[in-house]
Amino acid sequence: MSHMSIFGSTGSGKTGAVINTILAENRPVIAFDQKGDLACLPAFLPDGVHLIIPGEDDYSRTDIGTGINILEAVLSSGMITLPLNTETILRTIVSGWEWSVEAITFALENCPGKGADLLSASERKRLAALISLTYEQIKWIFNGGGVRMPTKRGEKVIVYLAHLPERERQAYMAAVLSAAIQQMERHELAEGLCIVIDEAASVVPPFIRSPLKDSAMRILRTGRAFGVSMTLASQSIGDLEYRAVNNAGTMMFGRLHSERDVNLMKKITGHTSLDTRSFSPGQFAVFREGKLLGIFHAEKPPFEWKPLSLQEAKNLCRS
Repeated sequence: MSHMSIFGSTGSGKTGAVINTILAENRPVIAFDQKGDLACLPAFLPDGVHLIIPGEDDYSRTDIGTGINILEAVLSSGMITLPLNTETILRTIVSGWEWSVEAITFALENCPGKGADLLSASERKRLAALISLTYEQIKWIFNGGGVRMPTKRGEKVIVYLAHLPERERQAYMAAVLSAAIQQMERHELAEGLCIVIDEAASVVPPFIRSPLKDSAMRILRTGRAFGVSMTLASQSIGDLEYRAVNNAGTMMFGRLHSERDVNLMKKITGHTSLDTRSFSPGQFAVFREGKLLGIFHAEKPPFEWKPLSLQEAKNLCRS
């Protein structure tokens, strides 16, 4: 199965195309639902569709965004000298390097300059414990805490993220993708797994590097060799890293509003006469390996859907 990208502005039928991708064939899927559009699927397809709500039902909610802010503040203040910043911290967790309260306390007690002047020994120990606790919270997520991967053909997992702040949402997605890479390279993932990411601009943006983006790009580069595919959906072509777009063997272009996106589509496909601005909802130009297969009307999913609030998603989990 090749990687896929789906592009379409608001009202183009993009979400319906994403839902059809999730439902297609008898393959395992894990889908990130950043807006709440996909959380309704278990209500219509209760068998084999599982809804995960990180921060609510899977584990006791920890404010990862606040934890990262604490680490940033400590490191940028000069109170502690370690070869770390937020990005390095997250990369370090993924690579398996271990911290301990003792190591952090030692670094604080022996740090030059401000740390020794501003903090007493007991204050440094409390700060070390706080940093270590924050680190453990982040590491717990990156080690797959609360993540349920599909284990068999046809199983679908929807990860509801609409209730989380951006930084926590990205931390959780990075955790899932990191866990997926480790399992993928050990050949432990379900055969034919498809990872679906709607609103992918927050995952593989151009010109910005992050642990989340690096993990996504790694799957895009090497996933097919392990039987793992990724589907990225976005309202705008220009909002995605060009290498992510170019890795997609199958591309679907729905109605695009901006001239910039239309020009990018023409450049990517080589079809200079194609203009999707007049497409009706659900109409897509489909390309595979650079060849235009045709212009199709995507089938509507067999039910009506709407974005779910956190409470609605929680009620669905309990039902």
